[in-house]
Amino acid sequence: MSPPRQFRRAPPWSRDQGPVLSIFREGPLLRLDFQYSPARVRTVKALAGARYSGEDKSWRVPLTQLQEVLQLPEFPAKRVLNSLAGSDVLPLVPQEAFEALRRDPFSVSEEAISSLPLDLVVRLNAEKRRLRLLPRLGSQAHRTIRRFKGAMFSSSDGAYTVQPDRLAALLKKLRDAGSLFAVDELAGAALAGSAALRRAVLEAGESVGAEDLSAALLTPFVTEIPGDGGAFRPCFFTAEQFKASFPAASRRAGSSPFVLDTRGLLELSARRATLPFRVWFTRGAVSAVEQARGALAAEADQRRGPLDDVAAQVIDVPLVFRTTDSGRGALAISLEPESPVRKELVSLLSAVCGATYASGAPTVVAEVPDSKLPQVVAEVGILCEVHALPPVPQSSSFAALLKDTQERSRLRERAAWFSSLEDVSAGETRGLSAEEARKLFPHQRTALSWLLETPRAFLGDDMGLGKTLSVLSYFVALQRLEGYELLLV
Repeated sequence: MSPPRQFRRAPPWSRDQGPVLSIFREGPLLRLDFQYSPARVRTVKALAGARYSGEDKSWRVPLTQLQEVLQLPEFPAKRVLNSLAGSDVLPLVPQEAFEALRRDPFSVSEEAISSLPLDLVVRLNAEKRRLRLLPRLGSQAHRTIRRFKGAMFSSSDGAYTVQPDRLAALLKKLRDAGSLFAVDELAGAALAGSAALRRAVLEAGESVGAEDLSAALLTPFVTEIPGDGGAFRPCFFTAEQFKASFPAASRRAGSSPFVLDTRGLLELSARRATLPFRVWFTRGAVSAVEQARGALAAEADQRRGPLDDVAAQVIDVPLVFRTTDSGRGALAISLEPESPVRKELVSLLSAVCGATYASGAPTVVAEVPDSKLPQVVAEVGILCEVHALPPVPQSSSFAALLKDTQERSRLRERAAWFSSLEDVSAGETRGLSAEEARKLFPHQRTALSWLLETPRAFLGDDMGLGKTLSVLSYFVALQRLEGYELLLV
């Protein structure tokens, strides 16, 4: 029996559960930008001193209404971009605030931030070692961040997150678009103080420890648990990053810390390339992955039949059929980009699947529709024979999916054949005499003929059409044609 097929869905980060409200301070006022709904408009309109500006399509309310705004049920706390560090900050006059921003946008005081019409404020979650990006909802800065590779909304932070090594590229895009942004003093000091270490870590790759990654603000990461060989702990993941990295796991408040074994670490190492953010590994985790990958490669050389699913993702083989996180079958091609075989394979897959693939990517993972799997497997096999390549290995889940697909295809063919069956005359009915066959209706003779040709069958005629007589006639025919002495009902 084939294992249940995985539920196919879009990756978690593609389903936007982002912010619904942004709060910015403009001197004695709060600027509110939110996703429109009649209920939200009525709620905000009811706040004391609320007024709407048609010029920028935003609402303003007095600063004293901050707590009332934060408690509005129409705006869940986890989906509010609150750019304020506090309501007791005394703002500067606008000219002084703009001068401070021009002088150093990467270390701006709260007094200046509270006075400026900003599109983005960058802050730091010091405890979780990550940046908090707070754009004004609906602004060009917000649209740019949503499209920026590596930026994700974090409900636990009430902000977008981006790794510090990508921050400069993002801020350059915002500057070129004319967006006004400010990095607060705490975030600016942390970025400046960790810059040298961050450069050293980026140059060293992943041969560093958890302390260095944390100090360099390079999160999230996975580290080994001291004194517990083969156990690893994810650190500083947002809820959204955790869900994307460990789709089969669940994490509830108050539960024990989530721990990875070596197999789980291997699965994550294979999934990292598909994630929209970087997950760092400490040197101990990297060493464990390399050792486990070597052991799996040695085991795969001795194995006959499908590969273990994790092995199919992590061992170095030029070609392998496996399933993706979406549950689809795929061919992973790790041949050199200029390899003639790779070019032929990509051309074949493009023609069969109607898709295009990145020609320069180190590995091409080409998903194949279920209906095309048997064809692709057969044609790839022929191409490998032509180029004297060994058969392409398959992962266990892919082999099960292929078998299931072939069985479904066979059943569809049988259904088409059955629907095309014609009435069988009394004289052509096998196993019965013409006189016996004439006692059956035409549809019963057709059913008898089909039962004799089908090893396993389910006769589903409507009630009252004579299924009992059809089956009894089938038993009589079986006794005569096959010589059965006993038929058990």
